Amino acid sequence: MNFIGIDPSTSSTGFAVVNEHQELLRYGTIKGLADDPKSFAHLYSELSDLLNAFPPDGIICETQFIGVNRATSIKLIRPTGIVLAVSGLHDTPFTFLAPSAWRKTYQGVGKWTKRDTFKFTKEKYPGVLTSFNKDNDMSDAIGIAYTCSVLFQEAGVANEGVI
Repeated sequence: MNFIGIDPSTSSTGFAVVNEHQELLRYGTIKGLADDPKSFAHLYSELSDLLNAFPPDGIICETQFIGVNRATSIKLIRPTGIVLAVSGLHDTPFTFLAPSAWRKTYQGVGKWTKRDTFKFTKEKYPGVLTSFNKDNDMSDAIGIAYTCSVLFQEAGVANEGVI
């Protein structure tokens, strides 16, 4: 069983795949530019390849915070649409979770920051992360994938198709 976590971004989408034992199978980031159609085509292609290589039993995507800056909020919604499209084409059980929700499952504390998650992930999966500035999107994706494995297995989503 494979579970995928995605931390969408216009410039650095983090992704991770874990199995039913929360063992890390693949992780990384997909780089792009906010308003570049080719970047979104690249994101679509990379996510499709990932789902083909590791057919998932569930996907969790971090939900986007809609803040005061409307232009930024609109840009952040775009990569989420790509994630939804790829998931739909692969007929994969899918849900969104807010950072506080997946962090509570992953770390036991929902109010931790990205930096706290980075430190936790660096200890949980030694040798995977190098620096916060370089790997924080990947770190969040690993936590989301871990949470995906836990929640989807608890809910029996691989058999039911819903969370």
